[in-house]
Formats: sequence, structure tokens, C-alpha cells
Amino acid sequence: MRRRRPAFTLIEILVVVGLTGLIAVTAFTPLVHTVGLLRDLELSFGREAALRVASSRIVDDMRQYQEGSRAPAVRLVRHDRLGGVADDVLLFWSVAPLRQGRPAGTIVYRLGARPGREKSLLRWTLPGLRPGEINPAGLDEEEAQLVLQGLDGFRVAFLQDRRWVDEYGGGLPRAVRLTLTRGEVEKIYEDWLPQAR
Repeated sequence: MRRRRPAFTLIEILVVVGLTGLIAVTAFTPLVHTVGLLRDLELSFGREAALRVASSRIVDDMRQYQEGSRAPAVRLVRHDRLGGVADDVLLFWSVAPLRQGRPAGTIVYRLGARPGREKSLLRWTLPGLRPGEINPAGLDEEEAQLVLQGLDGFRVAFLQDRRWVDEYGGGLPRAVRLTLTRGEVEKIYEDWLPQAR
């Protein structure tokens, strides 16, 4: 007579596999949900960081302001697109182009869209031209530098005589407020600007 070896039956193995699967599903479901939340948080943080970087770039360019002739060196044109969407134009005289080996000139920021692309914040550097000599609507968007893609609204205000103004022409104001809108997210950035002594 043969002796039977001790072994697991098929039923026992199936029960263990089933219990292991149940424990794995129970343990990994919250983990998968947590990973999804972290991915969404990272995406949201990335969007906000992009808005901060764009506003910092504008303020850094404005800090390269140089006092010039009597003509207004800073010009702010308030503009609203259909539906009340903010679409301002900011023009200012700057020595920032000198860092790129180009003569000082006007830097222009406004919304635009290159063919086949979504609305974006664009930047033009126009050597030798004063802000009052430029027609912002006539600027070629193909010659612009892309600052931030997917921006829906761009609003600028300057602090003048202790109040915020949204139309301006003159010297460098005391402070700037930038409102950048991307989808449902609207971020406001305020910063002081250096004053001539």
C-alpha cells in the first residue's frame, strides 16, 4: 500500500489565493487613490508655479527700467475681450535687452495666439522704440517670445497716489499688480518697483 504524501488540496490553494487577492485589493485601493491625488496636486502646483514664474519675469523686466526722455516710459492699455475677459497690454522702456547684446528698447507683454495654438502670454522686445511709438495690435505674433501658454486673461494695474489704476502713461509706478487667469484659476501678484531718487 502506498503512503500519501502530505499536500494541500486544490480547494485549500484556491481559498488562499482568493484571500490573498482580497487582502491585496483592500490594501492597494487607498494607495492607488492616494497616488491619483498626488498627481493632481502636482499638476495644480505646476500650473501655479508657471503663473508665478511668468509674473516674476514681467516684474524683473520692469525693474530693468531706465529713466529716459520726457516721453512716457511706461504705458498700460486696458482692454477687454468679448465676455469681459482681461486682455491688457503692458509696454515699458527697459535696458533688459542689453543682457542679450541688443540696444535698450520697449518690452511689450500681451495675450496672443500663434496659428494653431491656444491663447498665450507673449513678449516682444523692440530695440530703440519708445512705448508711445508702438501699436500693440500691429505686432507680429510670430516674432514674439512665448512666456506662458494657455493663459486666458492678463490684467495689469499700477499703484499711483495710493490707489490702483488700470490705464497709465508715465514714469515707473510704485508697484504693479498682475492678475493672470488660466481656466478657472485666477492668481494675483503684487510687487514693489524701484523708485528713482
